[in-house]
Amino acid sequence: MRYFLLLTFLFLFKNGHAECGDRYKEAIFPTYTKYADIKYGSNLNNLGEQQDLYIDIFTPISSADTNRHRPVVLLMHGGAYVAGSKNSATIQFLCQQLALRGYVAVAVQYRLEKTAIDGIEPVLQFADKVNWYKAIVRSIQDIKGAIRYLKSTVEEDNPYGIDSNNFTLYGSSAGAIGVIHTAYLDENDDFNLNWGRAISELGGLEGTTNHLPFSSLNTVRNLIVDSGAIMQIEWIGDKKDFDVLGLHHEQDPSVPSGNGCFYTAACHLGRFNGLKRYGPYLENIGARIEKVFVSGLGHPVDDLDRDFALEKTVNFLYASQCKYDTTVFVVPTAIKNNTSNIQLNIFPNPSSNSFKIDIPQSTIGNLQIHSISGQLLFEQKINNNSKEIYHHLNNGLYLVSLKDNIGQLFTTKLIVQH
Repeated sequence: MRYFLLLTFLFLFKNGHAECGDRYKEAIFPTYTKYADIKYGSNLNNLGEQQDLYIDIFTPISSADTNRHRPVVLLMHGGAYVAGSKNSATIQFLCQQLALRGYVAVAVQYRLEKTAIDGIEPVLQFADKVNWYKAIVRSIQDIKGAIRYLKSTVEEDNPYGIDSNNFTLYGSSAGAIGVIHTAYLDENDDFNLNWGRAISELGGLEGTTNHLPFSSLNTVRNLIVDSGAIMQIEWIGDKKDFDVLGLHHEQDPSVPSGNGCFYTAACHLGRFNGLKRYGPYLENIGARIEKVFVSGLGHPVDDLDRDFALEKTVNFLYASQCKYDTTVFVVPTAIKNNTSNIQLNIFPNPSSNSFKIDIPQSTIGNLQIHSISGQLLFEQKINNNSKEIYHHLNNGLYLVSLKDNIGQLFTTKLIVQH
């Protein structure tokens, strides 16, 4: 082996867990504040028109909640990419209930398929499968844009009191298709010609909705996938950093719970994989996945029983925020088995929003920043021996590691102070 473990940081919480009490589980706040129709960006829709995009932000009422670093849950509605909105009664209900439990809940509007001809249903445009894939890609771009917008507000005095290192993505039906592809699809995956065309013609998966200097997925911790499916299981790869709650009816006539076609007949769009397929795959790669199957025929789970969906969501998120043991985190150091003494140096340290990295030789590698609990928060390629790294981390202690192109691992601590 080129390196071995030398150092263990011991971070103690009472009883080995973060202490939450009833927060995040019970509706402990008397009411919530709703910030309606906040513009988070704009982008071209399928007709080539610039479309403004909006979110509703729900927070606990500030007079009753002193916490200014709250977990964030972004919720995406359903509607087959041709209908639905952030004003969905189910999405608004879930946002309200999550805010009463101490979260910042965000109802997200994303681009839908439109038609320029009156009387022609937008869904008919999906006769061309590329248009369906483009609709998914647009939702990916907008979800990432919403995350970036929320991160940008933290640097503007954090008006919504969010923890920009603690995001959850919730999707229902089409929204769940957007969420699962946002999390697992990247531009290094193998695509067929039609997917490649959709991604290329829309300018990539990150999109240009807004605030491009801010990263998007690096601080997403959890996914809640209600009646969603991913086209290729292989696109998940070995990505196991997300904790996942999957909800699906055993028999779903719209989105397959196993491997199948949308609406049982739209097989020209390709076969997609629901919870019966992606759930076991995630288990096999070691991801935390909670699978909830509802007996019988139906779609989606939350619209048919929103109290049930809320209960499963609240319990899942409570466990994520409060129950997991964060006592010990083992840090691999950069001590090689030979006697060379190569160190990873960063300065200034403590830093605020950026630091420089300097190593005594030209190195190509992958730099990562983890939280003390081991969650990956930031990742960037390094291609020279001195480079400035810009980040958007909250105050705290972090672990910076650099793995070079021959497998050597260098690690050090970073203190962020604003």
